[in-house]
Amino acid sequence: PAAANRARQRAAERCAGHAPPWLPSPTASARLTAREREVCELAAAGLRNGEIAQRLGISVRTVGNLLQLSYTKLAIGSRRHLAERLALAPLAAGGG
Repeated sequence: PAAANRARQRAAERCAGHAPPWLPSPTASARLTAREREVCELAAAGLRNGEIAQRLGISVRTVGNLLQLSYTKLAIGSRRHLAERLALAPLAAGGG
């Protein structure tokens, strides 16, 4: 599954916003937790992982893990498309 997700992410990035019909819709499965959204919003604002970790009182590794989980949910591979995808991604029920 991880390799398939990475392949889908690369395909989505190559499509530059024009995803082929076989890719899952980013809004269909992109239910970010409150913490994932918080980390993503800070990353989209330009903060580095270390700055995000310090601000939120979590480890740099946790920041990286949360970003990677979010990238998978949002069908992106980097911070470059993060801001536009966050606008489309609903918060998970329960927020946690």
